[in-house]
Amino acid sequence: MSAIDLVNQLGLNVTARAVRKYLKERGFSYRKPAKKITLDQKRKDLRVDFCHKMKEFRLINSIVFSDEASFWLHDNDHCGWFHKDVNHELSVDRHSGKVHAWAAVFARGKVELVTFTDNLDASFYQDILAEDLIPNAWHLYPKIWYFQQDNDSKHTAGSTQRFLKKNVPHTIAWP
Repeated sequence: MSAIDLVNQLGLNVTARAVRKYLKERGFSYRKPAKKITLDQKRKDLRVDFCHKMKEFRLINSIVFSDEASFWLHDNDHCGWFHKDVNHELSVDRHSGKVHAWAAVFARGKVELVTFTDNLDASFYQDILAEDLIPNAWHLYPKIWYFQQDNDSKHTAGSTQRFLKKNVPHTIAWP
């Protein structure tokens, strides 16, 4: 919320410039929220070990990789007033105004991009795998193929693991 919007909403008889000055004097600055993905040393080591193991994997061209992403239909990267001593993230609604996409890529091709607006849970994810991934993977790799996904909760859910064990010949663990 901008300083002008705040002043108007509160019905204050003060200028936006005075509000900005007041905030700056108290250690706040108007900026985008800090964003960072942290990996602790254990996770870094697991990823390096995984890469070393994969160097020896002889059927690399038989791996099917999949992932999903979300795309906001509006700007969710707003600036806000943050105090210099506090590195707050800006809170945004995770599930509004988004389009989600799922896809898989193979050395021999790709699966058609699947787009949706519903939240992706384990059951919906399994439906996508059954309808889009598995038929295409068997078509491109009639003898053998390996499936790799990350450790998202819908991927590691018990029901998804049972589904994979029943319907996918081989999976590769993600570090």
